[in-house]
Amino acid sequence: MPGVEAHSSHIRRDVCVALLLIALTLAVFGQAVRFEFLAYDDSRYVQENPAVMSGLTWKTVAWAFTHPHFGFYMPLTTLSHAADVQCFGEWAGGHHLSSVLLHALAAALLYLALASMTGRPWESALAAAIFAVHPLRSESVAWIAGRKDVVSGLFWMAALWAYGGYAHKPGWIRYGAVFFAQLASLMGKPVALTLPCVFLLLDCWPLGRLTGHRALLRLVLEKLPFFALSALFAVLTLWSEGQIGTQVAAQQPSILASAKLATVAYARYLEHFLWPFHLAVYYPWSTMLMPKGAIAIWALALPAVSLLALAPAKHRYLAVGWFWFLGVLAPLSGIVQIQGVTLSDRYTYVPSVGLGIVVAWGISGVLARFGTAFRTAALPAIAVGMSLGLAAAGAWNTRYYHDSERLFDRALSVTRDNDFAHTAMGYVREQQGDVEAALRHYREAVRISPHYALWNGILGDFLLKHGQAAESIPYFQTALQSDARNVEYNTKLGTALLGQGQYEAALPPLRTALELNPANAALHANLGVALAGLGRLEEAAPCFEEALRLNPRLIDARINLGVLLFQQGQLKRAEEQFTAVLQQDPGNAAAQEHLKRIWQSGGR
Repeated sequence: MPGVEAHSSHIRRDVCVALLLIALTLAVFGQAVRFEFLAYDDSRYVQENPAVMSGLTWKTVAWAFTHPHFGFYMPLTTLSHAADVQCFGEWAGGHHLSSVLLHALAAALLYLALASMTGRPWESALAAAIFAVHPLRSESVAWIAGRKDVVSGLFWMAALWAYGGYAHKPGWIRYGAVFFAQLASLMGKPVALTLPCVFLLLDCWPLGRLTGHRALLRLVLEKLPFFALSALFAVLTLWSEGQIGTQVAAQQPSILASAKLATVAYARYLEHFLWPFHLAVYYPWSTMLMPKGAIAIWALALPAVSLLALAPAKHRYLAVGWFWFLGVLAPLSGIVQIQGVTLSDRYTYVPSVGLGIVVAWGISGVLARFGTAFRTAALPAIAVGMSLGLAAAGAWNTRYYHDSERLFDRALSVTRDNDFAHTAMGYVREQQGDVEAALRHYREAVRISPHYALWNGILGDFLLKHGQAAESIPYFQTALQSDARNVEYNTKLGTALLGQGQYEAALPPLRTALELNPANAALHANLGVALAGLGRLEEAAPCFEEALRLNPRLIDARINLGVLLFQQGQLKRAEEQFTAVLQQDPGNAAAQEHLKRIWQSGGR
């Protein structure tokens, strides 16, 4: 039968195109199997998480569904990391391979969804190829910590495909498939909060279900369970991010300031989409600076483009693609201020699909002006040429993710005043043993952001570790100006002050640290040293005793207690402390010398 044969032919065509997209994606990102773990959250997502490092166990599954993972409730992403550990151990290449395969499948599903909904294979293939190999994908695909993007994206595309099937032939089973695909996408990363709105856009085009006000009401009611699911995960996201301190800022800027920030963000993302040759793994806030005139132009251009996209009824793909981009990116555009969030290539993972639709169908529309036959002949050549060109650019950008040094050196070369990249490079140099280079980078980060607590704390800690306690003190003090209750900074400031003999100054930070961490034996011992240095021996003794109660193997605390008891004339108790030290460390010269003094003074 002709109809059956045509349908079978379309299936074979779509399978072939999907496989070609997978092959193209593997050709671009397959190099990642030679890449390393990066010194940028990879360890936090994998090596430092005991549940993940246990592999796929029932305990890991239970943990993934009941705990946020580094600020996100993303159980499927967590389980994907655990599966990698189960299969590949700590071989970074295996973890990268999983991300590449998941992304390749997402690209194939996007093509199948667009092709089934539009019946336009070449336009669908071009849009999917733009999504698959654009250089903006490097961060999500070649960075292990970016796994949440590809896991969520895979199920996002599955939801699109399922929704197309449901719209063509409604039924509860198909509806359930859409619902569970959205649920899976949300459990990969909460970016799928906006998916129900994308369904409404697809109802407008290409599905043609939005035919009037009554239809709109019906379609909105149809999606209430999807919106409810999004609302649930919005609450889970706020809770999860609050666990690590990354949350919606308590004091939001004015509407004008938010609009300005969002305008610059959209402008930068469009710039990166159209000219992706100066991409970085991290963009400092200086990236958000733009001349007032340029901001004004963009503030007029973005609404103007939106109005133009709405105008042509024959080209509804313009409105769908454009508002897909604007809407899906909106939560991370700066409209709502989230602490620690700036531009990131990974944020474009799903939003850029909308721009791909605009480009693919826009090219097709231009070619159609020269006749259907011309479009039929020219579109495949243009689609293939653009795909290969983007693939080359994507492969070129991906190579920077090979290792931490190459990645952050690239960020420093294409951005200015990048305090984060300097700090990261400082860490890399420190791990390489290049102390001077590490110190230069840490100092540069503090120069760029002189009041930022974390950079000051890192520099202070580096100086303290390398015997420059006096120099470290002002950096810890600066860090505490904006983070006064930080246990680490108070502890290290107190330690540095003790090392300089500033006992009185050491008391407040040590007491604050103890208030926050009362079970820390070393803190009790350090407080005892400070009090003893001030001659307050009766107050110091309980501190040393508490330190030894918490950790009986603290030799320095035991020696200090012995010295203090000797000074108080309690020779028998002092002898007991030094004898206990020698039981732990028979060659301890200090204990031997103090015991000799006790015996000489008639202690035995």
